Order: sequence, then structure tokens, then C-alpha cells
Amino acid sequence: MNFFLERTNYFGVKSCWLDKNIAKIKRAKEIILQSIDNPPGLNELATKVEIPLKNLKTGFKQVYGNTVYGFLSEYKMTKASQMLSSKNYNVNEVALHLG
Repeated sequence: MNFFLERTNYFGVKSCWLDKNIAKIKRAKEIILQSIDNPPGLNELATKVEIPLKNLKTGFKQVYGNTVYGFLSEYKMTKASQMLSSKNYNVNEVALHLG
């Protein structure tokens, strides 16, 4: 992860802009997972975690290897697969649970 945290600017000085925002990006992921059936939009999410939208997008991709919506879609598909494989839920219940 240090690869993403340290960058060298034009003058050869390392900057850790992501390090300052990493807790906020992790909080954004928590918010998404807590409201999986009706997640906030990107602007609302950025406001909730008090980070500029551009930093949220860039940082999220660097930390989690996917865009915010890509992460959300992948999570929902994985969770849906688990729920259906358990045979405890039907398709309608999964759809209602995951949105």
C-alpha cells in the first residue's frame, strides 16, 4: 500500500496526500456497506466523509483497486451469489436485501 501513499512531486519531495485521506476513504466504504440497498451518490458520499469528490474517486480506486460504483457492484454480486448459494433466500429476497 505504501506504493500508493508516497508520491514524488516536481521538486523531488514526497507527498502523502492519500495518507491524510485514507481514514475518510475507509469511512466512505463503511457508509456504502451500511446503506447497501440505497447507497448515497458520489457527491453526497464525499460530503459525508468531508473529502473533495476528486480525492474520493482517486483515493478509493487506489485503496480498493476499483471505482466506488465498481466496488459496490462487485460487492453486491458476490453477496447475492453467497445468499443464493445458501438456499435460504430466493431471488426476490436477495433483490430486496441488496437493492
